[in-house]
Amino acid sequence: MEVNIVDKSEYRNVISDLFSEDELLISKYHVNFGKGLESCIDRTESDFKSFDSFKLYSIKNNNEIVAFFGKQIVAGNTFMTGFFIKLSHRTKDFILNFWNIVKETIKAETLYSCVFENNLRAIDFLSKKGSIFGKQNNIVIFKIY
Repeated sequence: MEVNIVDKSEYRNVISDLFSEDELLISKYHVNFGKGLESCIDRTESDFKSFDSFKLYSIKNNNEIVAFFGKQIVAGNTFMTGFFIKLSHRTKDFILNFWNIVKETIKAETLYSCVFENNLRAIDFLSKKGSIFGKQNNIVIFKIY
């Protein structure tokens, strides 16, 4: 596995490549669900580019991007802001590797993450690693470790 920082000019390509295979994300789970693939890509790219101190990381397996996650510092707290794992890589082994890569890359004593409240799939995913820390508007905040 190879981890790289994604240049802002490449955000859209990374997001698009991964989101394009996940119809459930686009139709049900994304904050812009039901508005189509381009709307979801636009929103995610815009959000990422608007965040202060944000870095996007891609995970490659055999030269193919199979996942991404973001790192952001908010009020002195470290967040994994945004993450996605390609459908074909949502296996027990890859998920274990994903969390090891996140921990190794982000290097935070305490890590939080936030997801849209309708993204039940991401809530389930994060619940297996951490616990709900709070809720603000339509965002669920998790303490991962």
